[in-house]
Amino acid sequence: MKLGLSEKATNMIKRAITACSLDAYVIANVPGLTYEDMTPGHYDDWMAVRRYLYLLLTLVSVSRMVEAVDLKYLSNYIVMTCDAELASYDEIDANSFFDNRQQGGHLDTRKRVISVDFSPMDDEDLNRRREQIRYIDLVIRKIIRQLPLPHYMLIITGDTTGFTHPHPDIMMQENPEQFEIFNDLVNDPERDTEKERNQYQYRPVAPQWNDLKPSDSRVQRNRLKDEIHIFEFKAWEERAGLLFLVLLAALAMGALKSFNWYRKYKGE
Repeated sequence: MKLGLSEKATNMIKRAITACSLDAYVIANVPGLTYEDMTPGHYDDWMAVRRYLYLLLTLVSVSRMVEAVDLKYLSNYIVMTCDAELASYDEIDANSFFDNRQQGGHLDTRKRVISVDFSPMDDEDLNRRREQIRYIDLVIRKIIRQLPLPHYMLIITGDTTGFTHPHPDIMMQENPEQFEIFNDLVNDPERDTEKERNQYQYRPVAPQWNDLKPSDSRVQRNRLKDEIHIFEFKAWEERAGLLFLVLLAALAMGALKSFNWYRKYKGE
């Protein structure tokens, strides 16, 4: 039996989920969303999402699917496999809930599935469609800002497929920037190299190593300071005041002894 694209996408997501190494799984259900909504003409409408996707270590896109992914099945699979809790919202409740949490700090670190159902995309009014995309981008931004750690999975898809004009396969292969989802991010050559994208402020700096010194070096220095060398002029110069007092005391004691001897001699 040959698997369709939806089954392959589901299996691919399941393999990524099975390790349960993430703290949050954010699922944005946008009925009628197509790859055309994520091509260069709409990059400015996905400002927050594109910034978060750039920071993700793994980024995969499936641009054209005949059938939609079963999001309810995926949510239940994550809950059962990773012992996570499920939080489901519609777009209004999600926007209100996560907007009110802006002053309340981040969510806790329990594993959770955050599923948001958005309104179907407008197929007739293109301006309205762009407004919907910006609103989706805003809600996803509010959700991810509340996550305690940058360990999450973001799934943006729809439970119903949208209409797109058919194009020859050769044309789509030769022009991926026009037909692939966020082609500049997904097919970025930098993703072929290992890079910690969340540490975007990291700069390699050579460590500064201190010279090795014996552990008793301070004791030795202090001991040398306390030593007195008789034949060093500097030692005499530094202790001139003390030496003057010692000499004065010696002269005073000598004079006192001489005076006592003189009195004793006169008395005899």
